[in-house]
This record gives sequence, C-alpha cells and structure tokens, in this order.
Amino acid sequence: MSNAKGKLIVLEGLDGSGKSVQFGLLSDYLLKNDYPLMTVDFPDYQGSFFGRLVGRYLNGEFGDVYEVNPYVSSLLYAGDRMESQPKLAGWLAEGRFVLANRFVGSNMAYHSAKLPPEQRSDFIAWLKRLEFEANRLPVPDLVIYLNASAATSHRMVAQKAARVYTGSSHDIHERNQTFLEVVAGQYLWLCETEPGWQRLDVTDEAGNMRPREEIHAQILALLAERKLLDKV
Repeated sequence: MSNAKGKLIVLEGLDGSGKSVQFGLLSDYLLKNDYPLMTVDFPDYQGSFFGRLVGRYLNGEFGDVYEVNPYVSSLLYAGDRMESQPKLAGWLAEGRFVLANRFVGSNMAYHSAKLPPEQRSDFIAWLKRLEFEANRLPVPDLVIYLNASAATSHRMVAQKAARVYTGSSHDIHERNQTFLEVVAGQYLWLCETEPGWQRLDVTDEAGNMRPREEIHAQILALLAERKLLDKV
C-alpha cells in the first residue's frame, strides 16, 4: 500500500444492521494483511465532551426525537467528530488506512429525517459545509451503507444489551420505528446522490440477515473495485 496518502473508509447503517460485526471482520483482514490500520467509532460516548452530550440527547434529556431541532442536535454529533479531527488528519497524512464506524453520513441521514422532504437537501448542504469545511473533516474515500429495513433494525437492536449511554436497549431514535423508516429512506437517497457512497444489502428477501462472511466478502470486493486494496 502506498504511504503517499491515507484512505478513509466508512461503514454506515441503522443500528442492528451488522456494522460492528463487519467493522471487526474488516479490521481483522486489514491488520492480517499488514495495512497500517487505525480505527474510530462515532459517537465517542465516553471519550469526548460532545460525545457525552450525544448520549444525553439519545437518552431523551433534551426532548423526544422530533422535539430537538436537527440544526441543534446535529451540532452535538459534529462536535464529537471535530474533537477527532487532528488525529484523523494526522493518520491520513502518515498514509494510514482509517476505518470509521459511522461518520458524517449518520448526521445527514438521521437529522435530515426530522425535516419535511422539501427542506432536507438544504439541511444536508449546510451539514456538509459544517463538517467538511468549518470543522475540516476529511472526505471519505468510500462510504458503504449496510442496507437493512427499519423493522429488521428494531428486531436486532432488541436482542442487544442495554446501551451504556441510556441504560436501556433502545434510545430515542431506535424506539421510533416510523422515524427509522424515514432515516433508511434518507440513507438510500444518499447512496443515489452522494459520490463515493455504495449500498450493500445485508438481508435476504424475507428480511433475515445474510451470512456475515458473505457480506464481508462483498465489502472486500467493493474496496478492490475502488482500488482501495492492493489485492483481495
């Protein structure tokens, strides 16, 4: 792998779509194949000032999902990533391979979903100016959206342990399946309109999760297709 410039790869998706599993499988692959890997996981609920505020927001301290203006709630998430900007810039300048579990795309999908359809494009344009220009975050080389339905997400999240930031299995986003359906639609719209985004369906026609190794192989194929891996 060339050390001239690093690469930033992002995994996106609803909670319960298998992001953490695929994040782990891809991390293991890259390390075993001697890529200079660094990983980040957003939000950083316990490690950053803004990340702790995100946890309080998701716990409902500032209101329900539609009660908090998206221009305000998205600032918390943007601030969390802004705290990581120096290390991200440094890693990429060193030629490292950076893998992120969620990034700016989550802010775009979740918070634009709070707005009427005719206001969403302007909000996303504003958010990109905030995160990539004002906060100077790097633009990902590839964003892979793990596509699962809101119903699948809700079912899979119910099987998880309580969240460290809420003490329950579902936060204010996850409790509202109607909201998640809009978020899923926004993710699909981003896959169609944003350069560098790729949709990957992770469920079969019945809504069941596909085998994890099969999904992992598709992720590797996408990276190779974009010439982000030397070989697979």
